[in-house]
Amino acid sequence: MKSVEDKLESLSRILVQEIQLLGALAERERILQSHLLERDWQELQKVIDQMAALSEEIQQAEGDRERCFSTLSLTLGLNDTASFSELISRLDEQSAGRLRALYRSLKVAVMRIRSLTGGIDAYVASSTATMRSFLEECSPAHRGTIYRKDGNAGATGAHAVVVDRHL
Repeated sequence: MKSVEDKLESLSRILVQEIQLLGALAERERILQSHLLERDWQELQKVIDQMAALSEEIQQAEGDRERCFSTLSLTLGLNDTASFSELISRLDEQSAGRLRALYRSLKVAVMRIRSLTGGIDAYVASSTATMRSFLEECSPAHRGTIYRKDGNAGATGAHAVVVDRHL
């Protein structure tokens, strides 16, 4: 059976791995943002594929971290749903300080990704709204919501075509 020190080392190693993966994801988001601004759709798709693979690795690391944290909590006499602060309170000052620093780094990495994602989202929303306004000005007949016969909203597609059955 692993000792508390071994479990702490495993948790630290997983946290470092997760921080590195989140850093790599943040870098891919920066690249995605530049390809989006340049409208380089082929490179954009490549980056999206890379980000999908990274997100799977991050999910795996997250699961490993949760399992390791739960195991360490049980070893320290806590329940498996103990909070981070409860776990830290059971550790010596050096180990607690190291885990606090890693946890802060993890939070910073997550906030960095949220910020980048928020910027990309704002740009895409603004571009979409501008394009929608432009298209509505070009085709006023298709402004607003168009409803189908069944009462549900439909796509504002091409103009209706009437076919003369006598031909």
